[in-house]
Amino acid sequence: MAESDNRVVDALSRKFQFAAVLVVSTADWEGIEEEVQQDPKLQGIIQDLIQGREIVVGYEWRNGRLLYHGRLVISKHSKWIPKFLQQFHDSKIGGHSGFFRTYKRISGVLFWDGMKGTIMEYVKQY
Repeated sequence: MAESDNRVVDALSRKFQFAAVLVVSTADWEGIEEEVQQDPKLQGIIQDLIQGREIVVGYEWRNGRLLYHGRLVISKHSKWIPKFLQQFHDSKIGGHSGFFRTYKRISGVLFWDGMKGTIMEYVKQY
Protein backbone atom coordinates (compact mmCIF):
# COMPACT_ATOMS: atom_id res chain seq x y z
CA MET A 1 0.00 0.00 0.00
CA ALA A 2 1.44 3.35 -0.99
CA GLU A 3 1.69 6.10 1.60
CA SER A 4 -1.00 8.10 -0.20
CA ASP A 5 -3.45 5.15 0.04
CA ASN A 6 -3.63 5.48 3.81
CA ARG A 7 -4.49 9.17 4.20
CA VAL A 8 -7.81 8.69 5.98
CA VAL A 9 -6.38 6.44 8.68
CA ASP A 10 -3.37 8.72 9.08
CA ALA A 11 -5.60 11.78 9.38
CA LEU A 12 -7.74 10.11 12.04
CA SER A 13 -4.77 9.02 14.12
CA ARG A 14 -3.31 12.52 13.89
CA LYS A 15 -6.64 13.98 15.01
CA PHE A 16 -6.49 11.93 18.22
CA GLN A 17 -2.83 12.80 18.80
CA PHE A 18 -3.67 16.47 18.26
CA ALA A 19 -6.41 16.19 20.89
CA ALA A 20 -3.88 14.73 23.30
CA VAL A 21 -1.47 17.57 22.64
CA LEU A 22 -4.25 20.06 23.37
CA VAL A 23 -4.98 18.41 26.70
CA VAL A 24 -1.30 18.18 27.61
CA SER A 25 -0.48 21.70 26.46
CA THR A 26 -3.30 23.15 28.56
CA ALA A 27 -2.14 21.11 31.53
CA ASP A 28 0.42 22.45 33.92
CA TRP A 29 3.62 20.98 32.41
CA GLU A 30 5.56 21.92 35.48
CA GLY A 31 3.06 20.00 37.60
CA ILE A 32 3.36 16.91 35.40
CA GLU A 33 7.15 17.10 35.47
CA GLU A 34 7.10 17.63 39.24
CA GLU A 35 4.97 14.49 39.65
CA VAL A 36 7.54 12.54 37.63
CA GLN A 37 10.34 13.98 39.78
CA GLN A 38 8.52 12.86 42.94
CA ASP A 39 7.92 9.30 41.71
CA PRO A 40 10.78 7.15 43.09
CA LYS A 41 10.53 4.49 40.37
CA LEU A 42 10.56 7.05 37.55
CA GLN A 43 13.43 8.93 39.20
CA GLY A 44 15.46 5.72 39.28
CA ILE A 45 14.82 5.17 35.58
CA ILE A 46 15.79 8.75 34.77
CA GLN A 47 19.00 8.51 36.77
CA ASP A 48 19.92 5.24 35.04
CA LEU A 49 19.35 6.82 31.64
CA ILE A 50 21.29 9.99 32.46
CA GLN A 51 24.21 7.87 33.65
CA GLY A 52 24.12 5.82 30.47
CA ARG A 53 22.65 2.66 31.95
CA GLU A 54 19.71 1.37 29.94
CA ILE A 55 18.46 -1.08 32.53
CA VAL A 56 14.78 -0.71 31.64
CA VAL A 57 14.25 -1.36 27.95
CA GLY A 58 12.05 1.06 26.04
CA TYR A 59 12.67 4.18 28.12
CA GLU A 60 14.60 7.21 26.97
CA TRP A 61 15.39 10.65 28.37
CA ARG A 62 14.88 13.24 25.64
CA ASN A 63 14.69 17.02 25.96
CA GLY A 64 14.17 16.79 29.70
CA ARG A 65 11.24 14.38 29.42
CA LEU A 66 10.95 10.69 30.11
CA LEU A 67 9.56 8.68 27.21
CA TYR A 68 8.57 5.05 26.90
CA HIS A 69 8.62 3.80 23.30
CA GLY A 70 8.24 7.43 22.20
CA ARG A 71 5.29 8.18 24.48
CA LEU A 72 5.31 10.72 27.31
CA VAL A 73 5.63 9.04 30.71
CA ILE A 74 3.55 10.39 33.56
CA SER A 75 3.38 9.22 37.16
CA LYS A 76 0.79 6.53 37.88
CA HIS A 77 -0.39 8.87 40.66
CA SER A 78 -0.75 11.89 38.36
CA LYS A 79 -3.66 14.20 39.04
CA TRP A 80 -3.89 14.65 35.25
CA ILE A 81 -4.91 11.03 34.54
CA PRO A 82 -8.66 11.73 35.09
CA LYS A 83 -8.45 14.63 32.64
CA PHE A 84 -6.77 12.44 30.02
CA LEU A 85 -9.33 9.67 30.56
CA GLN A 86 -12.18 12.14 30.17
CA GLN A 87 -10.71 13.60 26.99
CA PHE A 88 -10.02 10.26 25.34
CA HIS A 89 -13.21 8.49 26.43
CA ASP A 90 -16.00 10.92 27.35
CA SER A 91 -15.42 13.76 24.90
CA LYS A 92 -16.82 14.06 21.38
CA ILE A 93 -13.49 12.81 20.08
CA GLY A 94 -13.51 9.83 22.45
CA GLY A 95 -17.15 9.03 21.80
CA HIS A 96 -17.50 6.51 24.67
CA SER A 97 -15.99 3.96 22.35
CA GLY A 98 -15.11 1.29 24.90
CA PHE A 99 -11.93 0.05 26.49
CA PHE A 100 -9.90 -1.06 23.48
CA ARG A 101 -10.28 2.11 21.43
CA THR A 102 -9.82 4.34 24.47
CA TYR A 103 -6.69 2.41 25.42
CA LYS A 104 -5.28 2.62 21.89
CA ARG A 105 -5.86 6.39 21.76
CA ILE A 106 -4.24 7.08 25.11
CA SER A 107 -1.40 4.61 24.68
CA GLY A 108 -0.50 6.23 21.38
CA VAL A 109 0.81 9.29 23.21
CA LEU A 110 1.01 8.59 26.96
CA PHE A 111 2.29 5.90 29.28
CA TRP A 112 2.02 5.25 33.00
CA ASP A 113 2.44 2.11 35.08
CA GLY A 114 -0.85 0.24 35.29
CA MET A 115 -2.54 2.33 32.61
CA LYS A 116 -4.39 -0.63 31.10
CA GLY A 117 -6.12 -1.39 34.40
CA THR A 118 -6.81 2.28 35.11
CA ILE A 119 -8.42 2.74 31.70
CA MET A 120 -10.43 -0.49 32.04
CA GLU A 121 -11.87 0.61 35.40
CA TYR A 122 -12.68 4.07 34.09
CA VAL A 123 -14.49 2.74 31.02
CA LYS A 124 -16.53 0.33 33.20
CA GLN A 125 -17.73 3.29 35.30
CA TYR A 126 -18.72 5.46 32.35
